[in-house]
Amino acid sequence: MKKFAGPFVLTFAVLLFIFLSHSMILNFKHLMGKGLGFEIYLELFFYFSLVLTPLTLPLSVLLASLMAFGGLGEHGELNAIKSAGISLPRILMPISLIIISITVAAFFFNDQIAPWANLKTYNLLYDVRHKKPTLEFKPNTFYYDLPRYRIKVENKSGPGNEVLEGIMIYDHTQKKGNSQLIMAKHGTMKITGNFLELILESGNIYAEKPDQQLNTSEYFCQNFETANFRFSLDSYGFKETQEELFKYNNNTKTTRKLIAEKDSISMANQSYSANLKDSILPIFVSKEKREDSHKQIAFQQLGKAKINSQVRLNKLNEFVEIDKKQVQLLNNYKIDIYKKFTKSVAVFVMFLIGAPLGAIIKKGGLGLPVLISIIFFVIFYISTIIGEKYAKEMILSPETGCWLGNVILLGFGLFFLRQAKRDARLFDTDFYLVVFSNFWEKGKIVLSSLSKWHKITKKGKSAT
Repeated sequence: MKKFAGPFVLTFAVLLFIFLSHSMILNFKHLMGKGLGFEIYLELFFYFSLVLTPLTLPLSVLLASLMAFGGLGEHGELNAIKSAGISLPRILMPISLIIISITVAAFFFNDQIAPWANLKTYNLLYDVRHKKPTLEFKPNTFYYDLPRYRIKVENKSGPGNEVLEGIMIYDHTQKKGNSQLIMAKHGTMKITGNFLELILESGNIYAEKPDQQLNTSEYFCQNFETANFRFSLDSYGFKETQEELFKYNNNTKTTRKLIAEKDSISMANQSYSANLKDSILPIFVSKEKREDSHKQIAFQQLGKAKINSQVRLNKLNEFVEIDKKQVQLLNNYKIDIYKKFTKSVAVFVMFLIGAPLGAIIKKGGLGLPVLISIIFFVIFYISTIIGEKYAKEMILSPETGCWLGNVILLGFGLFFLRQAKRDARLFDTDFYLVVFSNFWEKGKIVLSSLSKWHKITKKGKSAT
């Protein structure tokens, strides 16, 4: 257990850091240039770490198991334990109990903590993405992030780049295009409370005033020596969105809530089906009316029957579409419920692969175990993604699609456990060299026998 605990903690920390870095890189464009405080980044790191834990845990168990039992095999400790009459399953028993405990804890984490972390992550990322970048005027480039204003400066200087030169401001507050232009040679910029204040010098205001009666426009220019302009910065603040907006996502719900919602949708769908079945029952023309000899009445009844049939056919088609959507919705609920179990069981399945495989390869450290871990993690990840995709498309049942990855790896685990009990030499190069040598020798014998048989046959034909 000591051999396993150290590598497990180390690999979990390293893998979580790698996955966390990858997630932050994917969201890099939403984070930079927005003046986020240090506490916002810490909050993001914390929530991302909780969200990525279910993905990191199975791979950490696989790699730690490979390293622990590979190290024991490399230093001959497994052979020493086996020589005392203790079998490999008995050797695996103590860590198996720990892995079972981790599996149960993983399910509790996936069911209770992960939904809360997903809700917090969605909420915080939404706020970050909708926060505007920090106020920064780039020389000779129009700045578009102030609502209804377009600002360009030719140069900036001073200790905090507060001195501006060649200022041009387009005012779009009237929503009539470029109807007002403000230009100034010099100016200074400062933040006052929740406002940007520009103190401009030696400038002009060019404006256009349309005349509705004459259908023309008047243009005028106003000079100023000094003028102050204030712009609201309310849109640059960090606004916290209500979490209720994201609670519809199944990733933010516990297993109990998912099951309750699934049952409610199923009952509502059954009730709707029963009511619709009663409403689309065909109404046939009564026997007395069919026996009426008047053709006009008969044609009227046929017309009404045709209209009624068309109405019921439209209702039936509508029901088919609604039922299809409801079945798809129920299918998605089942997938999300099974995923909470499959992610947890994957922890034990990965151990069932890593421990026997480590005993077979007898290599510790971070070399071969890392390579093997990546291979099996890719197999698990791809098979899980494919299974869930086919389950969502209803090609496979939710049970089959969600458990596909675990079943495939379970087969590998049982195979490696059987080979480890037999002390198989699956990764021993000498073993394969001996097998190849034996095969080569047998091949030479077979070729020699065929050559002799060919010569004898040839002599027989010549004699004939």
